[in-house]
Amino acid sequence: MKVNIEDLSTVKKRVTVTLSKEKVDEELKNELLKIAKVAQIKGFRKGKAPFAMVEKVYMPEAMERFADRAIRESLKTVVDENNLNLAVSPVVESQNFGDEGFVFNATLEIHPRVELKKYKGLTFKKGKVNVTDEEIAEKIEELRKRLGELKDRESGEHCEDGDIVEILVQKYEVDGKEMGSNFHESIDLSKKEIFPEIREALIGSKVGEIKEIKIKYPEDINDENLASKEGLVSFEVKGIKRHVYPSDEVLAEKNGVNSIDEIKDKIKSELISGKQAEVDRNFRKEVFRILAEENSFEVPPTSIDELAYKMAEDLYNTYKRYGMDPDKLGLDWANIIENYKGEAERSLKQQYLIKAIKEAENLDVSEEEVEEKLEQLFGNIPDAEKIKYFQNSNIRNNLYVDMVSKKVFDFIVSQNNVVEE
Repeated sequence: MKVNIEDLSTVKKRVTVTLSKEKVDEELKNELLKIAKVAQIKGFRKGKAPFAMVEKVYMPEAMERFADRAIRESLKTVVDENNLNLAVSPVVESQNFGDEGFVFNATLEIHPRVELKKYKGLTFKKGKVNVTDEEIAEKIEELRKRLGELKDRESGEHCEDGDIVEILVQKYEVDGKEMGSNFHESIDLSKKEIFPEIREALIGSKVGEIKEIKIKYPEDINDENLASKEGLVSFEVKGIKRHVYPSDEVLAEKNGVNSIDEIKDKIKSELISGKQAEVDRNFRKEVFRILAEENSFEVPPTSIDELAYKMAEDLYNTYKRYGMDPDKLGLDWANIIENYKGEAERSLKQQYLIKAIKEAENLDVSEEEVEEKLEQLFGNIPDAEKIKYFQNSNIRNNLYVDMVSKKVFDFIVSQNNVVEE
């Protein structure tokens, strides 16, 4: 067997394997002899046809069998003898039977060898967590609105901005053409997209009033049938509802606390927690971004493609879990996968860096540590249920990976300078 290995990159190689004509002829003959024992050829009993006839009829099958086996066995030999750490399955580009014998080409993608040059004494920037009174007040108002009620305005009361108005449209025309009549509409004046002509006509109106307004539709309106046209609407105000929001005392009572200050403290704590999680995520990304720059290496392109596809697949399934049909959302999935490739490459580089630093610093996690963590997570559930988690290999492995990742990250932070800004 003659082997030629060409480096296409640090993580991609092209292998050309040539098996001699003598070797190929011998192996093809052996394959034909195996086939001859069971061959069924018209005019002959099973396995009794002359070899020349078997060769004529079954040579293509023998060549296919030989090629599959030769490629599989040859590639294993190449990988083992050259200590190649495959990242993905080899891809056979071409194969050919000829005067030289059997020749095939395959590309191999291998895991990178990460040479750690600099991962200590660096400076990482980390954001600060800050919660303002305005943010707390905004959350209070959101909570107040969620607990608000709608109540009919008293007879004779005027409509105000933010009310919900029920109208009976008596006539609706667009450029003089009647589009409908005698239908009900509900208009929420808290919505920003309400046409200004409608908002102006409704604010200050009372139940029973009849209005007629003209609407100039903008050129960029979503409905092209209305673009740049003029509408005429005649309607009667049939009902007006106002929003009634709970007072501070009622808000506190509905949330099971004694005062609005307790709600503010809880909201502040939640905001701090959420912002801290975001700061931590961004800080982790920044740390590994800098490490990847200081210790550059390539990532197998097929691994990037596969992870990007997996990310898009997760997004697809997320839409389905929320009751949406991803195939009807008009999304360009090829473009989504392409856009995920940058994130996929960063994720893979992070994994390789963690593995390299773990090995360089001997930062492993023991079985005892995994057991202890499992006890922390599932120790309070009944033993019959607990044992399912403790013996689940996927849970144990995922937990181990997470614990190693945290240990390595904590080590990296401890060996470098962190500047908050």
